[in-house]
Amino acid sequence: MSADFDVHWSPSEPVRDFHRVQVWFCDLDADWLVDFPGRSPLSASELARAERLKSLLERRRFVARCVFVRRVLGNLVGVAPAGRTSWRWRWRPAGT
Repeated sequence: MSADFDVHWSPSEPVRDFHRVQVWFCDLDADWLVDFPGRSPLSASELARAERLKSLLERRRFVARCVFVRRVLGNLVGVAPAGRTSWRWRWRPAGT
């Protein structure tokens, strides 16, 4: 029996078959995700959400998650993940 999904460990791994489910794993405690030179790649709303988290660990993991998702999506669509104004997330009341 073969798996119907592909597992990725790096945001830059290419997707070879878009007809299969793609799953990315990320170590949210990895320093490379939260150490970026220059300005933050996060939007103003993402930075505000991070600041509202009480724990430093939770803030770092939230930032790491946002950066990782931007890198994965940027790799998939061929758009640089940096640039706080170029990406906009839309949030609805139900979280969808």
